[in-house]
Amino acid sequence: IKGVILRSRQVLCLDALNSTRTASEDMIPLEASPDQDESAEMPALAQADDDPPLSCGVKFKAEFTLNHRLNAETAILALQSSVLTPFEINNRRRYFVYKDTSSSIFYLKLEEVGKESKGKERQDKEDEHEEDALPTLQLIVRGIDEPTGSVKEQLTDIIRARIHMLALDALSVLLRGSANFSVEKKDVEFLRGFGAPVKHSFRIAEDIDCYVFLL
Repeated sequence: IKGVILRSRQVLCLDALNSTRTASEDMIPLEASPDQDESAEMPALAQADDDPPLSCGVKFKAEFTLNHRLNAETAILALQSSVLTPFEINNRRRYFVYKDTSSSIFYLKLEEVGKESKGKERQDKEDEHEEDALPTLQLIVRGIDEPTGSVKEQLTDIIRARIHMLALDALSVLLRGSANFSVEKKDVEFLRGFGAPVKHSFRIAEDIDCYVFLL
């Protein structure tokens, strides 16, 4: 019975999140603002280890390795202001809400993968080649249902395509900015493997299904 009650409350909370784009502290915890000083962060972070009562489990994760011409902060801001804008949650930084084609609702978080969250074997390899280590973004998908292909494939493909375009734009700016710019081997390999972007379209949600993203 407790499980049924919990699921019912989560469904209601997810519905409200999708319709208002405003998160409840019972589902998504508050996080300290990056411009707060350390002393101000302490109260907010003190409860970070405890999941909120209506928090949903992680259903899917996707990682996106960035080109060496991109940094994580720039990529996240660019994604927020483009392909992820319709899903943005108003009162949570880097959180998004997404209603898939089966009408299931999920909330997503986009963040840089820190060294502390990487596996030991992967970390050891990166330590050996520190200068070659590339920044990586991670999309964490939480909900009560299993995500469909519109989340696992279409949405991640669109994010990945946008990241490729960001890298191409960054390289183009450098090439135009200086006649003496030295192109690295990695740049040449990136350009050789950069084919025509694949076009994807998908319905965002019933209330905003007029939006179709083409990359």
